[in-house]
Amino acid sequence: MIRFQRSRKFMPHHKDDALRYARQASDLANQIVPGVHFQIFSGRFDTVERVYWVADLEGFVALETTLETLEKDQRWKEFIAKTPKNIFVDGSSEETVLELVA
Repeated sequence: MIRFQRSRKFMPHHKDDALRYARQASDLANQIVPGVHFQIFSGRFDTVERVYWVADLEGFVALETTLETLEKDQRWKEFIAKTPKNIFVDGSSEETVLELVA
């Protein structure tokens, strides 16, 4: 099993907007890729200005398939293209892949 995590830093005073957008993105991704459940997290202590999208997948092939499916989907492309410019800090996206070892 692996855990995929994507995060973005949101602008000051835009946490509610960022979480709303994150929920919409997660809902859409869950519709486009059945069987994958994206969840939303926000930082509590050190990273309070970030929102995280997290999904657990069977392995790297499942991750590749999931990301390719999203990137090819027209609804996803349109949603991403309409991302409000005042919510997130440009260049703040981070992706992490964690592998279960025990």
